[in-house]
Amino acid sequence: MSLTIASVGRTIHENYIARGVSALDLLSKNHNVSGSNYITCIDNVCGGNDYSWYFYVNGKLSPVSAKSYTIVGNEKIEFRLEKI
Repeated sequence: MSLTIASVGRTIHENYIARGVSALDLLSKNHNVSGSNYITCIDNVCGGNDYSWYFYVNGKLSPVSAKSYTIVGNEKIEFRLEKI
């Protein structure tokens, strides 16, 4: 499975073998994350009035939070800082 973190001017791609953990736990393994149900910052890149972190699974906006989403094994997980 792959994990992508896309912010303004920077994109990080990582590959993992993971199952049975939340997407938030996977992200938190190697990155500094602020917020629990609602991610406010990743690696000190924070949303604000105009931008927010969004969580995608296989290219689609997830209907559940990263904390609630359990990885099954071959997903493409993305966290994108996007304009609100």
